[in-house]
Amino acid sequence: MSFDFCDKFVGPMPVQDFLDDFLPLPETPAFRPQAVFEFIEPSVSQNETKFIQAIHKSGTCPGLHFVNTTSKFDTPSGYPYKPDISVYLNPPGANSCAQPPTGLEWGRIEFYIENKPKPYDPFMRIEQLQTNPQDVSCHVGFSAGAYKTCGQLIAYASAIHRSQFRVFSFSIAIFGDTGRFLRWDRSGVLYTKPFKLADGELFQFLWRFDHLSAVDRGHDTSVSPVDDDEAELALPKLKTYPTFEKVQRSHLHKMLVWDDRDRHEKPRCYITPSVKWATDALIGRATFGYIAYDVESGNLVYLKDYWRIDHPDVQREGDVYGELHGAHVPNIAKMSRACDVPQISGRGALQVQWPQVQRTRTQDYLSRPGGAYSWCPGHPRVEPYIHHRLVLETVGMPLNHFKSTRQLCEVIRDAIVAHTAAYNKTRILHRDVSAGNILITDKGTGMLIDWDLSKKVKEDGDANPRRHSRTGTWQFISIARLL
Repeated sequence: MSFDFCDKFVGPMPVQDFLDDFLPLPETPAFRPQAVFEFIEPSVSQNETKFIQAIHKSGTCPGLHFVNTTSKFDTPSGYPYKPDISVYLNPPGANSCAQPPTGLEWGRIEFYIENKPKPYDPFMRIEQLQTNPQDVSCHVGFSAGAYKTCGQLIAYASAIHRSQFRVFSFSIAIFGDTGRFLRWDRSGVLYTKPFKLADGELFQFLWRFDHLSAVDRGHDTSVSPVDDDEAELALPKLKTYPTFEKVQRSHLHKMLVWDDRDRHEKPRCYITPSVKWATDALIGRATFGYIAYDVESGNLVYLKDYWRIDHPDVQREGDVYGELHGAHVPNIAKMSRACDVPQISGRGALQVQWPQVQRTRTQDYLSRPGGAYSWCPGHPRVEPYIHHRLVLETVGMPLNHFKSTRQLCEVIRDAIVAHTAAYNKTRILHRDVSAGNILITDKGTGMLIDWDLSKKVKEDGDANPRRHSRTGTWQFISIARLL
């Protein structure tokens, strides 16, 4: 586990509160088996197959398929991780030709179960956390074993969020005869108090999860597979982009983007192949950049999908572009549209719930004055984020695709001109200039992109930082700011 993740754990949340807040009961009556698991082993350790057999025999969650993946890697994904039990959806319908995975497939996992001996529970006991609550930010025990266990849990959750279009995800960690539920989002992770496997909470989780919609399971349903007609339109155009010559239909997804200027307008559809620029980081902005086909215009565009910090003093990137264009700042991309991704409910057809948007929830459970969520001692450092998408009409190539030293110098000069003009005309500082944020246009000129961390300089403004974390790419941050 990396050091910068240790203060992202919020808990220990009461188990019943976790179930009620995140796994709502079915709206319509559903068959609910009364039997508990017939699992007589004192712990699950080294008994994953027997544990899976007990779950299937109980009839608790017929819609879920459990696979022992203790020794199975997902080779195509490239991730060298293998959770003990991977959980998938069973194909709907008895006559379905589709089959659930028999091994490890990160792109299809609904949640994972990690199985450790009892001493490997990484979280501090509540008595330890309450000893000096004002000084506590990390809830993980200070031992190599605790950090290793948390590192595994984080790696598995990161692989899910990197391989799927996710708002959040769940997991279960078992330690001997006890377990904990976890919920992961871009802000941090909520973890529960330990529960006994024989007491029914695990039964409750699995039965409830089996009845959740895709939205409540954490999927971003504003992204969907393409149909044959859409693929036939998009592929010829996408293959004109350098390095996309071998793009196939199986790589494509359809992504919806609304417009902040008129949220009730029908969203625009963009067809994207696999992500072009991405991060494996689970916590934070999680920026994914796509070269996308605009179904309406027939052109290629740049689509940026990321989680923006939810802070009143942090300007949305679409608004920044609007201000820069209004001031005629040169060498910046032309923006088509930008909007927070709306909350979508229901099964089947999309039901958009404006003004609700996809946002993190971990930060909502920090302790509050007056006793709210007093079960979370100390001060974990988690920040609120909102899912945001932005579309730029100007498509560029990475800086390292320069054709000559002269062009490299001219492109960097163009970025400097954009940065200078933005400050002089609008008092906006970019604050994240790096090689990855300077692109080469099809005309061979340079442009400065990624203004989501920018800040308007106010002569009489508050000098205090807006966030506790450092902003920027550390290799390019000024030495004065790092001292």
